[in-house]
Amino acid sequence: MRSSTPILLTLAALGLVVAGCSNRQAQVQAALAGVCSGRGVPDAAAYAGGGVHPVVVLTSSGEPHDWSDDLAETWYPQSVQAAQLVACVEEEQERSIEVCPYNGPDITRYRYEVSLRLVEARTGVEVASTVLRGNDPRECRQTEDYDLTRLAGDHISFSAAANWLRAHVEMTSVSASTLPEPAEPASSVQNPPGASSPQASFVGEWQATDSYDGSAMRLTITGDTAGGYLLVWDDEYWSLCEGSSIVETTGGMDASDPNILHTYWVVECAVPGQVGEFAADIRYSELNDTLELIYDDGTSDTWYRASSPSSPQASFVGEWQATDSYDGSAMRLTIAGDTAGGYLLMWDDEYWSLCEGSAIVGTTGSMDASDPNILHTYWVVECAVPGQVGEFAADIRYSEVNDTLELIYDDGTSDTWYRASSPSSP
Repeated sequence: MRSSTPILLTLAALGLVVAGCSNRQAQVQAALAGVCSGRGVPDAAAYAGGGVHPVVVLTSSGEPHDWSDDLAETWYPQSVQAAQLVACVEEEQERSIEVCPYNGPDITRYRYEVSLRLVEARTGVEVASTVLRGNDPRECRQTEDYDLTRLAGDHISFSAAANWLRAHVEMTSVSASTLPEPAEPASSVQNPPGASSPQASFVGEWQATDSYDGSAMRLTITGDTAGGYLLVWDDEYWSLCEGSSIVETTGGMDASDPNILHTYWVVECAVPGQVGEFAADIRYSELNDTLELIYDDGTSDTWYRASSPSSPQASFVGEWQATDSYDGSAMRLTIAGDTAGGYLLMWDDEYWSLCEGSAIVGTTGSMDASDPNILHTYWVVECAVPGQVGEFAADIRYSEVNDTLELIYDDGTSDTWYRASSPSSP
């Protein structure tokens, strides 16, 4: 009988410990509730140093998110003063990806998506963002139950969020902050005569051989330190996809080393549900004028410059934006390459009328033999809706006077594109 008293005391003490931990967690969450709305907490720690950068998971409105219970103990801050990051999770959305017509009720296929932002706790400034996508549902079959009207994929699990967060929470070295610093006045920043701007070292087109499977790879980088970098990776064989794929992401320059870009890639294959994600740092070597892309498992590939960002043919090279004269949608065009190897073009339109939705289309272009200010292109637009395919030719004319592009469709109509970022620093 006597032994029961210590057991009860032990259980009571354990309850006090659990309650204490729970209360402490709730206090930290409550103190950081405004961070997702851009209100920083001066008492919080800066996103800096090495090792683990403690993070709190909240809804976009600042409430504790269900994923908070799944957070690794080593990731969770024990106090407001220890917190560096807040993960702001939007409500899960259901996206229609296909409508299958039948002699009866149609069946709509849905995929779940969640928008996730990572914010510095002290400043309330966004560090990174992504959209997590669940697996696609199964394909529609030749015959289905009459009452079936929807097919949905899997909901977003915390493991998907954790894989993305890990690249930032366990970043080995962050100096002061990974957030962009305010730009210095132009008069206070000077480069040696004849020297290129530091940010131009990444910009251009790069090529490499995949050390894993031997495939040929091409990487196009545009942008600058102020607005960030856009990266387009074309691999003739992604092992994950068992075929070719073109992947796009953004990159942020390391706060302490201007020769390092931090990136996070999401590879979506044509095979439904075949998705891969990984973090990678890109290190520029001034000595060799090469890039070393270091994967999160420690392996790496070396990239060699395919074309200089400051060569004469760079009038086309860069990132361009336009408004579609037909439907008013916002469009973005990325061009990289040169006259020798040809040009790679990526066209991102928020609304392709043919597809009744957004689409990203890639193609190649060749310079006119008699006019170096004209590129000839041919586009094939494949929509998510099966059988919905469009093809058209277009000439792209560069204006040296206005530094603009005129994209002339094969029916004679045209759109004017304005430079979104220069291929080389002024």
